[in-house]
Amino acid sequence: MILGIDLGTTNSSCACYEADELLIIPNERGGRTSPSIVSLGEEGDILVGESAKNQALIRPEHTIRHAKRLLGTSVRIPFGKSEIDPEEALSYILNKLKHDAEHYMNCDIQDAVITVPAYFSELQRRAVKEAGKRAGLQVRRLLNEPTAAALAWAWSHKKKLDSSENTEQTVLVYDLGGGTFDVTVLKM
Repeated sequence: MILGIDLGTTNSSCACYEADELLIIPNERGGRTSPSIVSLGEEGDILVGESAKNQALIRPEHTIRHAKRLLGTSVRIPFGKSEIDPEEALSYILNKLKHDAEHYMNCDIQDAVITVPAYFSELQRRAVKEAGKRAGLQVRRLLNEPTAAALAWAWSHKKKLDSSENTEQTVLVYDLGGGTFDVTVLKM
C-alpha cells in the first residue's frame, strides 16, 4: 500500500485507496487532519498534532510550528534545550501520519507519495524526501499541491465526465491551504 500524504504548513492529512475508493485516514482522535505541530512534553516525550497544539499554549518555547517553511535552509530550530533541523521536525509529523495509518489500516506502511508546494525548489524537495526517510518512509514521488488537487477533482468526477456528452472540459481547481493558495487549469 502507498500512503498519500498532504504535508501541510498548518495541518496535514493522509489517505489511501481501499476497494477502489479514496479513504481519508483519521488520526487517533478521529479527525481528518492533524496540526503540523511538534512539541516536547514535560517528560521530554515528543508530541505531534493535537497534543502538541495543546502544549503550545503552555510551553511555546518547546513547540515548533511551520517547520515546512524552513525546509531547504541551514536554520536550526530551538527545541527545548537543543536545536533540530526542519527535516527532523517534519519527520515527526510524517511518522505520526504513518503510525495513524498503520493503526487504522492494520498493516505496515513503507511507501508514500507526498504533496509539496509547486514553488518548492529542488533543495526543498530533497528535504521533504529526507524527512520521509527519517520517518521510515520510502517517498515514491512528490506531487505539486495544485496538481494533486486537480487529480483528486478529476478522479472524483471521472464517472460523471465519462457519461457526459461533452468530451472536453476545462476546469479551474483551487488549492487553498494554510500556507499556500494555488490555482490549476485542467483540460479534460
